Amino acid sequence: MERSLLAFNAFGLDTQASFTSNVRQLQATFFPGSCGFIDAETALHELVGLARFRVYRRLWLY
Repeated sequence: MERSLLAFNAFGLDTQASFTSNVRQLQATFFPGSCGFIDAETALHELVGLARFRVYRRLWLY
């Protein structure tokens, strides 16, 4: 959500965030499930995307 807001604001569009619809219930287990790996990959993807966006902004590419 944060990356989307930054991108829209970079192009001069004033946006407002809304709630997400795919919220999962937490379950504490000893061994991680497949959903945990998927969530970790999604979070890492967003962190890399935010870093890339900030680098591109500093280089005046956006």
